[in-house]
Amino acid sequence: MAEEPLRRAFEVAPEDPALRLDLLLAQRLEGLSRSRIQKMIRDRWVIVDGVHVRNNFVPAPGATIEVTLPPADRTDAVPEPITLDILFEDEEMMVVNKPPEMVVHPARGNYTGTLVNALLHHCDSLPRVKGETRPGIVHRLDKGTSGLILVAKTELAQAALSLQLKMRKVHKLYRAIAWGRLEPPDGAIDAPIGRHLRNAKLMAVRKEPGRGRPSLSVYRTIEDLGRFTDVEVDLRTGRTHQIRVHFRFIGRMLLGDPAYGGRSGYMADLPSEAKPVVRRVIAQLDRQALHAWRISFRHPASGAPMEYEAPLPDDMVQALSALRSARDEGLWTW
Repeated sequence: MAEEPLRRAFEVAPEDPALRLDLLLAQRLEGLSRSRIQKMIRDRWVIVDGVHVRNNFVPAPGATIEVTLPPADRTDAVPEPITLDILFEDEEMMVVNKPPEMVVHPARGNYTGTLVNALLHHCDSLPRVKGETRPGIVHRLDKGTSGLILVAKTELAQAALSLQLKMRKVHKLYRAIAWGRLEPPDGAIDAPIGRHLRNAKLMAVRKEPGRGRPSLSVYRTIEDLGRFTDVEVDLRTGRTHQIRVHFRFIGRMLLGDPAYGGRSGYMADLPSEAKPVVRRVIAQLDRQALHAWRISFRHPASGAPMEYEAPLPDDMVQALSALRSARDEGLWTW
């Protein structure tokens, strides 16, 4: 059973010192570091008088502070004999094709069956990256997103690959199926992304000053499927949920996306005879139709240019085939 988050609320007393929010909470919440408290505030787990505020906000006497304390992630990831689709491996690193149902690293609700569990079984040792639950992981894919991911096997590789990612020297291409027709068929979505205003687990385009980080997705239509589009996306920045958020922003949600409207999309606009076909496609996908199909970078030790491709997984191939057949049969038109 999934652990429930803990919630605490308290009122700032007149005798409390006038402290910024992160310092005040560090005094009130035993066992939590100030850095973790700051992250909780940034991630919108803390509200003051019903409003999300920043770390440096100073609550006034009488203010009510409400804090949600999610259970801490476990750090006892154990090796598990899970088959990996490895496209490349040497002493420094690996390139792995992640299946859509696999979570990258252990977290609440997914402590086993993750890529990290599989890597710990496959490799003798892995560098610790961003905490013990993420050994060897230098970037991630969402659970429902399939495709290529880089894994570091040494500290040198971890540092070198992380630097390439930071400098945008790792080039990633994705394939996706989007609701609707893209106009223009080839183009770019340049819109800043930040935390969602009302849901801390989601991201959104945020154009308010200081609320979003620059984000750029360049897309190219591969096939016009009538009410849907097979599209390639060149990810120029690497924000959380970037492609999903950008396509939601332009009203072209990714088919099957459970978080950003891709399971319903424009279902109401479809002809009645087409709705069962699309519902069946979404049910068979059971995820967002998004696949990291090509990645290019330089080897972390030798500097040699490297590029790998992973073909579309069966569920996306079948989805495209079903949508193409429906279009050709005239089940929908514009």
